Amino acid sequence: GTRLLAEKQARETVDVLGPLGNGFTVHNGPAILVAGGMGVAPMVFLAQALLRKRNKPGSATVAFIGMNTKKELVGAADLKKTGCTVRVSTDDGSQGYKGYVSDLFEDYAGKLPADAPRPYVYACGPVPMLKEVSRIIQRYGLIGQVSLDEMMGCGIGACLGCVIKTKPAQSGAGYKRICKDGPVFDSNEIDWEG
Repeated sequence: GTRLLAEKQARETVDVLGPLGNGFTVHNGPAILVAGGMGVAPMVFLAQALLRKRNKPGSATVAFIGMNTKKELVGAADLKKTGCTVRVSTDDGSQGYKGYVSDLFEDYAGKLPADAPRPYVYACGPVPMLKEVSRIIQRYGLIGQVSLDEMMGCGIGACLGCVIKTKPAQSGAGYKRICKDGPVFDSNEIDWEG
C-alpha cells in the first residue's frame, strides 16, 4: 500500500475510507510513549492530544523512539515540540542507545520511584515490540494501550482478515478485529502467545 501511494503523481486521486476503528484514550497525568518504526507517526498526534488535555503539573511525557538506523529516524523534533522528553534507540547504534526501544523503555520503567504517580503507557510499532512492551507494562505494574499495525482487507470488520487473539475475560477468550475493535487495545487484553 505504501509503495502504491508513493507512486502517485500530483493531482491523482485516491479513494479513502476512514477513520476506522478506535483510537487511543487520552488520559491526564504523566505518560510514556513507545514507538518503533512507522509507529512514530501516530505518536506525534497523540502527544499533541495529550498536550491539549493536560491541566495539572507533573504531567510530563517521555517518548521512546526505536529505529533500525539513524537514517530512518523521524518524528523526534515533532515530539519535542509538544514538550516530550525524547529518547532514541537504534538497532545499529548510529543514534542514541544501541539496541531495542523496549530495552530502553524497560530501563526507564525499572527506575520509576515507587511513590511517584504511575505513568500511562501508549505504544505503537511492530508486533514483537508491542509484545515486549506489554510484558514490561505488566512487570512494573503500569497500565497502557497498544496500537496494532496490521494489513486490513475490508476495513469494516466483515472479512475477518485482521483478527487477533484476546485473553479470557468475562465473555471468554476469543478474537477481535483490529480494523473495527482496534487498532488500539488495552495492553493486557491481547494473547501474545495465541
